[in-house]
Amino acid sequence: MSLQHLPLDQIKEADLQRLVSDQINESRSIDYKREWRLTGDSDKREFLFDAASFANAGGGDLVYGIEAKDGVPLSVVGLTGFNSDAEQLRSEETLARGIAPRLAGVTFQTILVGSGKTIFIVRIPRSWSAPHMVTFGDADRFYSRHSTGRFRLDVTQLRTAFLQSAKVADRIRDFRLERISRIAAGEVGVKLWSRVCVVWHLMPLEEWTEFDYSRLLKLEAPYLRPMGNGISGWGEQINFDGLMIRSILDKGVVASYVQVFRNGCIEAVLPQPVMEEKKLLFSGYEDEARVGLHWYRQALHALGITPPYFVALSLLNVGGFTMYVNDPIARLRSSVVIDRPHLLLPEVAVESEATSLDEIVRPIFDLVWNACGFFNSPNFGPDGKWKLG
Repeated sequence: MSLQHLPLDQIKEADLQRLVSDQINESRSIDYKREWRLTGDSDKREFLFDAASFANAGGGDLVYGIEAKDGVPLSVVGLTGFNSDAEQLRSEETLARGIAPRLAGVTFQTILVGSGKTIFIVRIPRSWSAPHMVTFGDADRFYSRHSTGRFRLDVTQLRTAFLQSAKVADRIRDFRLERISRIAAGEVGVKLWSRVCVVWHLMPLEEWTEFDYSRLLKLEAPYLRPMGNGISGWGEQINFDGLMIRSILDKGVVASYVQVFRNGCIEAVLPQPVMEEKKLLFSGYEDEARVGLHWYRQALHALGITPPYFVALSLLNVGGFTMYVNDPIARLRSSVVIDRPHLLLPEVAVESEATSLDEIVRPIFDLVWNACGFFNSPNFGPDGKWKLG
């Protein structure tokens, strides 16, 4: 097993030594480099070819500071005199100028391995906008990877890559729509507290292949709790789709649940009985949804599922609702009611772990307010940051 199952910031020297002791060969997901050089044009082209090949395949790690022969790691030697901040900046500038469309979500990590030496890892995620072309120096080349390293795409392979990119987007959209239809129809295996629901979907680009109940149960308390400020207790239930964590009221009615699917997708559903009764949207749901998304992003990170991934918010069975506001004059100015049964907000691509929570949720919440006749959510300040709590 290479390194991709580990969050980048959790990789230790022992993990690197394991690559050597277990003779983990170079593959589709890892490439070893003895030295780090990014000064001349040939160095930059080599770096860009490797980065694009990972992005156009399944993503992977470039590991600098490991001696290898014929793809087999021999020793962790480290880099001497490595300036991590300067070299990361140089890497980012090279990637930005040398690949089209621009790569998103590339992350970097330096690991000390003793005697002042460093391992430098560049993690390139599988891209949702592949295939990417190396444009540096008028190269105009497309690369991908197989089990023995990178290769240049021919015309047939390039056509397949473009078609595959479209299929990924369709798969993610189809998954979301199929789940929305099931929730709206009450076909999720539990009885929900209300027909009106706030729903998050987190959908990784790369399907998870290491579904493990024990790992999920360890994450349950901190990261996989059901949404809702009043939710204080919950339990797990293994089901056909994977693992459900739900908060149960009297007679088996579910107040909120989180479903983790075998493919790595997460679905969180928070019924809203008060909204259903009054036919009003109460903006307090934004705080609950925002906190929930924070938890579930942490869950993906802990499971080693890295960006890019998509998040999508849906408000179900809200046709004819209006937004409740405290200001009576503002209420009079807005007589707009939601003109469709469900508000399915556009999917948002999270391209980096560094993407802030408010960068993701603010435009989504603004669209909900737009649907009710208002310019934007009042819960953010002029700086775009959350004002409450």
